[in-house]
Amino acid sequence: MRMLIYGLVTGLLFGFLLHKGRVLRYDKQLGALRLKDMTIVKFMLSSVMVGMVGVYLLYDMEMAKLSIK
Repeated sequence: MRMLIYGLVTGLLFGFLLHKGRVLRYDKQLGALRLKDMTIVKFMLSSVMVGMVGVYLLYDMEMAKLSIK
């Protein structure tokens, strides 16, 4: 149950950051599709980098286990 709460909090936080970064606006999405506005691309790449650092930090602290499925 605790994992579901963590997932909910993480999802709400990510959605809030998407909204604050104005990534959800139509003109930003259209600009990204036309390769004129790279706001969405930069936001997603930075979120992937933060996630990678977080996963390996949890792995180093032995709170997570990496395995190939």
